[in-house]
Formats: sequence, C-alpha cells, structure tokens
Amino acid sequence: MAIRPADDSLDALRERSQGLLVDFLRVDLELAFTMFRTAQIEQGDSQEHYQLAIGKVRDALSMIRSLTRLIENPIRAREIHIGANELHEALKASSN
Repeated sequence: MAIRPADDSLDALRERSQGLLVDFLRVDLELAFTMFRTAQIEQGDSQEHYQLAIGKVRDALSMIRSLTRLIENPIRAREIHIGANELHEALKASSN
C-alpha cells in the first residue's frame, strides 16, 4: 500500500507549483516584451525577420494567456493578465 503524503505536504506542493508557474509567466512575459522591442528596433533591416519575430511574440502571448488560466490566486492571475494586455496593445499599436 502506498503512503499518501499529508494534506499539508500536498498544499505546500500546490503552493510551490503555483509560485513557479507565476514566476515562469513573469519571465516569459518579460522575454516576449524584449523580443517585441528588439523586433521594433530591427524592423528597418528586414521586414521578413520583423514579421517572423512578431509572430513569435504573438505565439508567446497566446501561451501566456493560456497558462494564466491555471493560476489559482486571482491577484497573481490579474498581474499576469495585465502584462499580457499591455503586450497585446503594443502589438496592436505596432501593426497600425
């Protein structure tokens, strides 16, 4: 018979995994913003490379939004959601 960890251990694991998810999404959001800014700077050099980079930023944004749904703490989820919205608005403004 397998030994089940105490409920406290499961809660601690859940809290740790939630913290790691939020940290990952923060870093991924920062990376997506950096990719976006770099694409903006280098836009004049190659339109093809610019479009590829912007596509990768859009993919990252989509993944960030998808994983944000897994965050159980509404305050932490809102923080990531706000950053994702800012990136979305920056992408939208750059396409005008």
